[in-house]
Amino acid sequence: MKKSEMIKQELLNCERLLRSSDVLFLGNFKSHTTLIKMERAGEIKVAKRIGNQKRYTLAHIKRVFGL
Repeated sequence: MKKSEMIKQELLNCERLLRSSDVLFLGNFKSHTTLIKMERAGEIKVAKRIGNQKRYTLAHIKRVFGL
């Protein structure tokens, strides 16, 4: 794969929106309560709400968890 294709793929992956369960898995949390507490403390930001479902950007979660 060419370098430009690899960079494009990386950028596309960073724009993916994650569900709460994905964030819990990446952060190695077991409870949604932990995620809610982090949101209230301002550590994690919700990128978008779809109905009553929260979505988070992969880039932000990587930054917060140091992935």
